[in-house]
Amino acid sequence: GKLSSLHNHLAIKSDGDRLLVEAWLVTCAFPDIPRPAITYHGPQGASKTTAARCIKSISDPSLTESVDLGKSPADLAQVLDHHGVPCFDNLSSIPGWAADLLCRAVTGGAFSKRELYSDDSDIILSFKRPMIITGINIPTHAPDLLDRLLLIELERIASDNRMDEATFWTQFNLEKPKLFGALLDAIAGTLKHLPNVRLDRMPRMADFARWGAAAAESL
Repeated sequence: GKLSSLHNHLAIKSDGDRLLVEAWLVTCAFPDIPRPAITYHGPQGASKTTAARCIKSISDPSLTESVDLGKSPADLAQVLDHHGVPCFDNLSSIPGWAADLLCRAVTGGAFSKRELYSDDSDIILSFKRPMIITGINIPTHAPDLLDRLLLIELERIASDNRMDEATFWTQFNLEKPKLFGALLDAIAGTLKHLPNVRLDRMPRMADFARWGAAAAESL
């Protein structure tokens, strides 16, 4: 199979964004790479939630398809510690405290809290996570977090192209083994090309840029 066949099931507007999503999926396999959070945005009916579930099912199959930010840094830190690819679905806004912690989750961070029934023992939660965020609008104006997002615009699906969930997931799940095999091929190809990648300049999220360039060569 080809990893680009994934886009038969998604409504991503631009070819460049499609390639970014594929490169992001490749980097999910490597826990030490800081990579931006995929952020799907677009109008109602653009299948943002479905798109998030598709890439999560390939990168981190889980019964928990989406999670909440919680009401405190401790809540969010526990979510980030417990999930390989946390998906925050249908966010209208991200509070400042959550934006700060999500920035740390992209580049690598930790959170300490007091252990229950103890006076001086701490529990340390550490995380560096690939994350998925969806929303009709881009849910933050925080510059530091925006620099750590891949903003992927989806377009509204025309009524004559819509299908019910049962039909969609039957079709997707039939193709998913080939997509996963194609992802493994892309990971192997990325590792092959990575030593030869030379960039003229390094943008923010420089590690992801380098790995993404290698993934693009492979794909």
